[in-house]
Amino acid sequence: MRYENGQLVHVGHAVSFEPDFTGVVVCSPDTRELSTEYPEHAYGGYLGVFIMTDQAGLFHLEFNDIGLSRR
Repeated sequence: MRYENGQLVHVGHAVSFEPDFTGVVVCSPDTRELSTEYPEHAYGGYLGVFIMTDQAGLFHLEFNDIGLSRR
């Protein structure tokens, strides 16, 4: 997945997106950035990224159609 400016989204990036969500990218199946907490057998079949949000817990974003940006 890419930000609106064209840069790749990576695990560990602090992000924000509409409407007023903030969080950290914890898993990126698109770039094969997985971990023991977010393993391939559970998350590898998805597209996009997973973000641990401050407001709503784990959020799966398949497409950047909601203004994802790096903080």
